[in-house]
Amino acid sequence: MSFGRAPPFVTESRGGFVRVADISDGVIGFFWASYGKRINFRRRPESGFVKINELGQLEVQTLEESPYDSFESDPPEGMPTAVFASTPKGGLLLVDLFKKGYRTSWGEANASTRSFTSQAAILGTGGQMSDPRLSYLSFFIPGVHGWAGVRTVKETRTKGESGRIRGVDISLKSAEPKVVRVTGALTFELSWHWEVSGANGRKIVYAPVSIAMRTTRPKSYRELAAPLHQVQDLINFAFSGFVAADGGRAHLATDPAPRTSPTVWDARLMAAPAGVKSPNSMTELPLFSLDSVGGADGIRRWMRLYAEHPRAIRPFVSRHRIGPMSPEVQLMEVAAGMEYWVACHRRSTEWARDGRIPFAIANRVGSSFCDWVQEPEKWDAEFWSTYNALKHEPNYKPDRYAVSVMAQSGAMLLAASILNRMGGSKKAGVSMFASHRLYDLGQDVNACIANSKPRGSKRRGKRR
Repeated sequence: MSFGRAPPFVTESRGGFVRVADISDGVIGFFWASYGKRINFRRRPESGFVKINELGQLEVQTLEESPYDSFESDPPEGMPTAVFASTPKGGLLLVDLFKKGYRTSWGEANASTRSFTSQAAILGTGGQMSDPRLSYLSFFIPGVHGWAGVRTVKETRTKGESGRIRGVDISLKSAEPKVVRVTGALTFELSWHWEVSGANGRKIVYAPVSIAMRTTRPKSYRELAAPLHQVQDLINFAFSGFVAADGGRAHLATDPAPRTSPTVWDARLMAAPAGVKSPNSMTELPLFSLDSVGGADGIRRWMRLYAEHPRAIRPFVSRHRIGPMSPEVQLMEVAAGMEYWVACHRRSTEWARDGRIPFAIANRVGSSFCDWVQEPEKWDAEFWSTYNALKHEPNYKPDRYAVSVMAQSGAMLLAASILNRMGGSKKAGVSMFASHRLYDLGQDVNACIANSKPRGSKRRGKRR
């Protein structure tokens, strides 16, 4: 795996410089694992090494020097909350562990070992920090300035009398961050980071959008990272692919205003999983802009919707996080998401009481979707009859291409309904279904509807 998207900067820490490249092939060190809120550095460390595997995850393997003592001492159950590593390159803190293992050898030539795997690490921690909790976490995402509605880099070209370019002036300007309160102690910040590096004649301008969470009460890495993963899901959907972050910063709670911020590696944000595609182009207009979904305030509503209704959101964001699934599974997941979304509103809203679930959502989204499919009632009948056939007819042999088209169009309808709620208007749906990104899919939907044959599936009428 190539880590060319790793942060283009180096972070200095006590004892050396730590970069992603320093640990990609492995580096030796001493390790302290913590199963509570604190890391006990008075305990004897374990010797071992840490590396980045082909999935972008960090793997630690340590030597169990006294396996009999470890066996008798009944090692703590559960997953470590953090693992601190002291290496020749500097310190790093593994903060999102999800797998551990033991290999014990009794009197054999093979050494006993234990292993840990983490999705994320904070690189360049200065000294041994016993408290692994954070006060601030940010990630840098390049290429989304247009989506966010900001320009930090201004380029002015000067031409001579012949029309040739004689000079280029580049200016960088930091805009005021957009800050919204998510909870009493937690805020989301959308800002614009920039750096200039390199020698004269080879200057490098780095000016990504920054998304960050800040808290007045110490939080675990996962608590701060999870909302930022959700924001990346929103960006991925807007650009129809996995939009990788290529850097980040963290402030430990014990040092909320460090002179030099440690950097962050997070595999889920920075390394596209196998089978997940990146956007074809970051210069094409996205499906919708941040402004069309309510701006920074819309991000707060997105986080709330994601927390309350993940079953309705995952059917249209998961393909850019975990990869594509079979057309049949995708359609059933989208249809289940529609049923859930309508059920959540049936008691409180009139639009959700129509027994034709996709059609009810289509009417709620409005003319943007109806014009896109041209015949919304026929689309509704085809989508739902396909869904019922997949669930209840063992002998049903679907046209997988048609199923894929219906599944994708249903995902777009479900997404438009939720994004309209996020933005408090129908702007997102209008933008999506007018986008060139969905033109070909719209043509395929029309062709499938025209070629469909009624299967006689019963549909419920409007509820009285």
